[in-house]
Formats: sequence, structure tokens, C-alpha cells
Amino acid sequence: MYYINSKPSKNGNYGNPRGEPFDGALKLPDELLNDYIDAKGFAYFEATKGAITSVKLNREAYNAYINSQPEPAEDKQSKIAELKRNLADTDYIACKIAEGAATREEYADVIAQRQAWREEINRLEVT
Repeated sequence: MYYINSKPSKNGNYGNPRGEPFDGALKLPDELLNDYIDAKGFAYFEATKGAITSVKLNREAYNAYINSQPEPAEDKQSKIAELKRNLADTDYIACKIAEGAATREEYADVIAQRQAWREEINRLEVT
């Protein structure tokens, strides 16, 4: 038997299951522990007499929490490097247009993508 908070935190998480009872706790039977862990604490559940009888993922609360987390600096730097490689790999198109060997219309989709990459780099470098 495990025990979880009976009320969620501000972000909708009920916290880690504990092995000992505590004030305001709900009982979480062993057979529902994996369901609770799969929901990462972001759960809807039914309870009878202080014991949980079913657990389901609260996807809305989980997604809101995930989306509120900042990107780790390591991931951010690798993403910036990838975007800069993408720009470098398509630099030849700007040269072709500048030299008159191609037109902006021919490469409109690539030009738009390059702009999106630059905007994403700027966004990542600011945060």
C-alpha cells in the first residue's frame, strides 16, 4: 500500500507516492501504483472510503506542466547548433540568387524556412 496527497499542487500533480501514511493522504493500492507512475502524478482518480479505486492520466495538467518547463541549456545549445547547420547547408541558395543564377520565387519555400530557423535561433538565444 502507498499513500498520495488528497489534493493536487498548483500544477495538478499529486506528488510522489509514499510508503507511510500521513495526514490527508489517500491510499494507493499496489495494483494501481504503475498506473499512477505512468500518469507521473497527473491523475484523475476515483476513491472510496479514502482508498483510490482507479487512476487515469490528466493529460491537460500534464501537458500544461511539460510546456511550462524551460528547455535545458544543453538541449537549447544543440538545437541552436542544428539550426545554424541548416542555415549553412542552404547558404548556397542565397549565393545563387545574388549571382542571378536563380530567383527568389524558385526558392520561396527554402527562404521561408531559413527565416523560420533564424527566428527560432533568436528565440532560443534570448531565453
